[in-house]
Amino acid sequence: MKKFTKIYKAFSLIILIYFIMMYVNMIINSPGNNIYENIIMGFFFLITYLAIFIPYLMYYIFINKGIRESRKDNLSEIDFSKDKNYYRDIIKNYNPAVLSYIDDFKNIEEKDIISLLMSLQLKRKIIMEEKGISIVDNDYSDLSESEICVLNSINKGKVNIRSFEIKNCVIKDCFKKDLIRKEDIYVIGKRICRKIISIIVWIIFCFYLSDFLFESEKEIFAILGSIIMIINIICIQGYFIYIFSYAVHQFISYVRTPKGEEINVKLEGLKVFLKDFGNMKDKDSNELILWEDYMIYSVLFRINKDAINKYSKYINLQ
Repeated sequence: MKKFTKIYKAFSLIILIYFIMMYVNMIINSPGNNIYENIIMGFFFLITYLAIFIPYLMYYIFINKGIRESRKDNLSEIDFSKDKNYYRDIIKNYNPAVLSYIDDFKNIEEKDIISLLMSLQLKRKIIMEEKGISIVDNDYSDLSESEICVLNSINKGKVNIRSFEIKNCVIKDCFKKDLIRKEDIYVIGKRICRKIISIIVWIIFCFYLSDFLFESEKEIFAILGSIIMIINIICIQGYFIYIFSYAVHQFISYVRTPKGEEINVKLEGLKVFLKDFGNMKDKDSNELILWEDYMIYSVLFRINKDAINKYSKYINLQ
């Protein structure tokens, strides 16, 4: 999705520049045109540009919406609850990248790799200095697959790693720890059916509403009905793209096992505790030895932005 976003933005910018150059060239080569004609030409180019890219923009919006809704359905009530109990203890035997994935099922980010590096420094596997990252212990027998993956990607003091590569390793670690599983086909089918039914009901409602308003004697209501009708027709394709992206994400994503849910409850409680009482946002990364795991969690939960900014220059996440 990130690659698609970058390609879309780059292509859109190129086409926009092309239309601007055409417009400027037309004005230069047609000096006889008055201001009114130039405005009309500019409006024409703008409409043409929007007509080309609005459908693709809509598809992008509906695809993203489907993925967001799917991820939301894979989470638990505790993820959205405001009433969370504090949890103060360190969660043992799970590296930060695994905990991050269990927390939200999102792609591995820079902060996750930084927190993972900090935990490896506590284990005396690496040293993070101003000049870069140095490996000091080549014994990986006690490390997880995602930790080994990050260590193997260190080159010239930096971590050079692809997002999908580290994510795959984290998922393998999660399966080994029995933290995630595939959702039941029956549950996925029910969710998709509910989405389809709700979309069909919404489309029918919009058509009936627009038809009712269109037949109104008041002109303003008739115009409003026409607008609703046009928007509904334009969005019909988008609705089904939304369902498709939701369904695909459901089949390729994961949910937590009971053990994973237990870990996530602790994570949510620890997150609230650090935000309310930990005062970790003011701690410097040099205090890692003193604060140990709490410092790592503060980076993992994006509380300590100073530490993230300090070490992000050593991460090349593609």
